[in-house]
Amino acid sequence: MISNIEMALPATIYRVGELEKKLEQLMLKIDSSSNALGAQITQIKSCMVLKDSVPNDEGTIANIIVPEELSYSKGKKFKKGKTMCRATSNKKTEIVARRWALWKEQYNAGIPAAVIARAWGCDHSTILNARDMNWQNYKLKGSKK
Repeated sequence: MISNIEMALPATIYRVGELEKKLEQLMLKIDSSSNALGAQITQIKSCMVLKDSVPNDEGTIANIIVPEELSYSKGKKFKKGKTMCRATSNKKTEIVARRWALWKEQYNAGIPAAVIARAWGCDHSTILNARDMNWQNYKLKGSKK
C-alpha cells in the first residue's frame, strides 16, 4: 500500500520545479531592471550638479549651479592691441581642473555646451575646447599634446 508521503513526493517535486522556473524568470527580470536602474542612477549622479533640473520648453535644463569659487570673475579692463579686453581671474590650474570636472558632469548629463557656457558666463567654444582635451588640463599632465 502507498503511504501518504509517497503520494505527496511527486507533487512536491513538481511544485519545487515550477517554483525554480518562476524564480529563474524573476531573476532575469531583476537583472534587466537593475541594468536600467543602474543607468538611471548614473544619470542622476551626473545631474547632481544641477539645481532644480527641470527641462523647459526648449528641452534645455536651466538653473545650473555655478560655485562662486570656480566662476569666472571679471577683472580690470585693458587694451590688447586695438581691442578692449577684460582680465579674468580664477585661471589657476587647480581651479580650471575643478571647473572642467563640473562641466564634464553637466555635459554628460545631456546639457548642451551653449547652455553650460551661458550659465558660467563664457563662450561655448570654451566648453567644447575642454571636451576636446578630454576634460583634462595639459598643465596638470605635465606636457602639452
